[in-house]
Amino acid sequence: LSYDFDYCEALADAIPEEEKSRRLAVLMESQRKIQTEANAKLLGQKFEVHVEGKSRKENQWSGHTSCHRVVNIFSVHPELLGRYINVEVKSATPNCLIGVHVD
Repeated sequence: LSYDFDYCEALADAIPEEEKSRRLAVLMESQRKIQTEANAKLLGQKFEVHVEGKSRKENQWSGHTSCHRVVNIFSVHPELLGRYINVEVKSATPNCLIGVHVD
């Protein structure tokens, strides 16, 4: 298999960088809206969450729900790392859920 590199070089990029950036921004904004709507549908629901990390902020943890969504958790319990806990979703962003530890 051989390629004619002169032919490939002749196919210059016809789309200017500014237009590529504009299209990417439109796509990213659309994706943010989709993610926000999807996460908002989970408000008030309770999930079993695997606690995977401790925040630098006091009483804050992070983990994943059973449906693989990232969730930031508020809890006064001191040792949650590696445990599965019940979390109620209180708010949502395009990138994560925010919840509280419930018993």
